[in-house]
Amino acid sequence: MKLIKMKVHRYDPGHGGTRYEYPPGYDPKKVVMGPHYEKGAKERGDDFQFIIFGVRDADAPQFLSADAVEVNAGSGKKFKFEALEQTRTEAEAEIDNFLRGEEYNQGAEFIEDQVKVTKALAKIGKGEALTQEEQDSLDPDKPERGLGRKKSVKEHWDDKFAKF
Repeated sequence: MKLIKMKVHRYDPGHGGTRYEYPPGYDPKKVVMGPHYEKGAKERGDDFQFIIFGVRDADAPQFLSADAVEVNAGSGKKFKFEALEQTRTEAEAEIDNFLRGEEYNQGAEFIEDQVKVTKALAKIGKGEALTQEEQDSLDPDKPERGLGRKKSVKEHWDDKFAKF
């Protein structure tokens, strides 16, 4: 698998949303990992955003051919795309920066069983002791349903690199 860092065009089409424009040759069906989007571009007022994604080795030249391609963008301005192959080490450092460390090493927590979590939190609020099962349901690293944890980006990448 090849990792690519790409500069894509981002703009507001006029109703407060965000639209992305990708270079000619960008085929989302050939992306096998990601894309992971850089955070903070909208807040900075940038008309671009960096993404990192993985593609099969054979598909990499198609994506890398977008480097320095200039188009009349959807916003009405000229925009020059960038595409650069990265090593896993470089890409991981970028992703950690993109996500600001939030999900790279530790996956995001989510509620698997809202009823269990609510009951356990209500008991805590009343000062009542929790059973071991209730305690485990509030620990995302335990198999008891309650809180769970999505795979971290690193775990996800490890799985993808093992396949490709």
